[in-house]
Amino acid sequence: MNQNVAAAMCIREVLSADGFTLKTGARSFDCIEASTAIPVSDVIAFRDGVSAVVQDASDTDIRIRILGAPDHWLIVPLGVVRVTGHLSGTEVSTSPWTPGRVVLLPADSQGEWCIESPSAPMIHLHVSPARLHAVAEAEPLLRARTRLLPAVNREDAVLASLAENIMRETRARQAGSRLLIDSLFQSLCVHLMRTYSVEEDTANPRRYFIAPFRLKRAQEFIEEHLEQHIALEDIAAAAGLSPFHFSRIFKHATGLAPYRYVLLRRVRRAKGLLESTSRPLAEIALACGFSTQQHLTEIFRRHTGSPPGRYRLRKSVEL
Repeated sequence: MNQNVAAAMCIREVLSADGFTLKTGARSFDCIEASTAIPVSDVIAFRDGVSAVVQDASDTDIRIRILGAPDHWLIVPLGVVRVTGHLSGTEVSTSPWTPGRVVLLPADSQGEWCIESPSAPMIHLHVSPARLHAVAEAEPLLRARTRLLPAVNREDAVLASLAENIMRETRARQAGSRLLIDSLFQSLCVHLMRTYSVEEDTANPRRYFIAPFRLKRAQEFIEEHLEQHIALEDIAAAAGLSPFHFSRIFKHATGLAPYRYVLLRRVRRAKGLLESTSRPLAEIALACGFSTQQHLTEIFRRHTGSPPGRYRLRKSVEL
């Protein structure tokens, strides 16, 4: 991690009005649905797609449902915790989760489980796929090992210790904490790729497959929000995928990166408005998601060879 902690909050109970969907600021943790309010503390949002949450002990059973969190999710129990349920169709072991054991949910994982009156805290660490790939780029032997596999209640004292040290150093905020946290996260990412990954088969086209319904959702979201600022994370969320994975398979499916696809759809909408309406150029620019008329003119000329006004005049003569 190249920056210091961006924000730190202490929240004892996180609760929203729509059925206990969390609002902590840690984007993966906020993707879950829970049967009751989850007591948490030390909600820490880092830059570079990394966040951490400490789930406090509770005397109430908590049923949790996750449908495709955008980040890789590491859970480290700090005491004995009993859990039942399933992860991506596989039953979760009924053996107690204990210190020194970890749970790893790769990005886009789905599952539902019940934590029986969690009598011990648990650390939740989230690492974005983009962050993992950035670390892998520095080591040729890791570049093909960024696809992580799930692990439930697996003994891994190294990973558990790294997670605990990250939280401990974050709380301490002493001189040199930023450098130490950088090093700990670097070590955590390397350990994940060494221990929980499989080498990707670059010749396998299934890696780039996107279900038609997911592609349609993404394209419909883009069309419905062209006049607004559209973030990659929002499009990916509409498709139910992580941003990094979505970006790669969307380009494979459409031939265009998401940013370029959005830009071309805005140009196409501008063409339609220029041909069918007499609205001012400044108004058309805003309706198509361009910040100013000048921005519209610059992009429109680049893609059509003529400025919007001349394009409108030419089309009116053709009619």
